[in-house]
Amino acid sequence: MKHLIIFAHPDDKTSFNAAILNAVIDASHRKGIDVEIRDLYLMHFNPVLSYQETKDSKEGIIPDEIKNEQHYIEKAELITLIYPLFLMGYPAILKGYLERILAHDGAYKLHTNKSAGIFSGKKIQEFITVANTEGKYHALGFDKSLEDCLVNGLFHAWGAEDVHTDIFYNVHGVNHEIHRQMLEKVYFQTEKNIDLLNGQ
Repeated sequence: MKHLIIFAHPDDKTSFNAAILNAVIDASHRKGIDVEIRDLYLMHFNPVLSYQETKDSKEGIIPDEIKNEQHYIEKAELITLIYPLFLMGYPAILKGYLERILAHDGAYKLHTNKSAGIFSGKKIQEFITVANTEGKYHALGFDKSLEDCLVNGLFHAWGAEDVHTDIFYNVHGVNHEIHRQMLEKVYFQTEKNIDLLNGQ
């Protein structure tokens, strides 16, 4: 099976997001699964969906770099997104990545009021880090808002029906043991999803 990891954190060496990335890679390799990593910052991916690109998309003209990313998504059975919450949403580079990938012909289709987009038939897992506490987000209803915006409002609209999201709160304020438990959860969730895809 093909496992695509989309990583969107400016620090791919010492951040907790980098530790999550390594846990996902380790779990995949332990299961004998090769991974394709798209490190958006390392790639210097251009997140700007220009007017010209929007115009060209209506004519079926897709930049080669976008065709390449769409190819990775289309071939993957498991897609993992790893990113921090920035200003209540995706980091700009990831938001732009998704905008450009999904803006072009073939990424989204509607058949009898049911979406059948580029994520159809794929298992998606998201690991999101948040600086604030879970209690505060829950009290304000932000946790539900994140689910609506970062899961249901995007991946379900583009065809995904199987999306698992783990949000890790207060990542800068917890101790090493809590970090270890978070990474253990990432590891076993990745193994679980691989097993499910392999029919185990």
